[in-house]
Amino acid sequence: MVDPAASESTSSLIMLMLQSKNWTSGWEYLVTLSTQIDEYDIDERDSALKVSSDYLPFAVVPDFYAYERMAIGIPEISFTYLNGTILQPDPIAILNRGTYIGEAKAFIDYILAPQAQSTIGTYLLPIHPDATPPFGLSPFDPDFPPTYNYDGTLGEIIRDYYGAWVTRRHDEIGLAYSEISEADKTKDANSNATRYFDLAWSNFTYVGHYLNRTQIENLHNATDGWTENVTAYTGRFVDSTWVEGEWGILSKEAYMNALTNAQESKQAAENKEP
Repeated sequence: MVDPAASESTSSLIMLMLQSKNWTSGWEYLVTLSTQIDEYDIDERDSALKVSSDYLPFAVVPDFYAYERMAIGIPEISFTYLNGTILQPDPIAILNRGTYIGEAKAFIDYILAPQAQSTIGTYLLPIHPDATPPFGLSPFDPDFPPTYNYDGTLGEIIRDYYGAWVTRRHDEIGLAYSEISEADKTKDANSNATRYFDLAWSNFTYVGHYLNRTQIENLHNATDGWTENVTAYTGRFVDSTWVEGEWGILSKEAYMNALTNAQESKQAAENKEP
């Protein structure tokens, strides 16, 4: 998956997950999803190429990057939408003072016709209901999962929040999740094992509880649309040295506590309660 800080599309994906689930369960999903990410790419086309060349089993990308690879006929490669998706149209227009208005109108008529839309549909979702969509997936199908009333207003602050709690904590998240997965097998051995496991999971998903949606909105307003005093939260470079902000300090502590709690749960499971 591409680092959301480097991709507007992936930033939209994060906002989509938070809106299609809810704030807390959305962050739980995103942190858990990050444990399946081998590395963060800098370009979605590279991610799709790695899958199509059998270097990686799967990648999270916007649909058109996947369709681009599938259109060249690579066997055993496919794409599926998650539980919801954003439909973002690619607009086209005519300049009203253009020289060749008639030709421009004819081109627009052609682009909107089923034949041209079917050609476009090799790589993108067509907007004509009678056009042939890529690999049978049509946005007009009743079971196609669009998300309505999508709000990307807080995209920049959510992207930075994700970066501090997830992207830059990728290694810590992986270590903590590995221990949590092991502790999950023995968490019911006794009450102490259960208690420590619950603490581990609470710390692991603390990103969804430290700030709620209302607090994020208030912070967005207090910083004039996330333009003032931002580095106090995100961190900054000082003489080529990265200095953690509030979110970085808290996220590191949360995942360290999650790791410790999971280990304590496993240790408690080995001891019988008196």
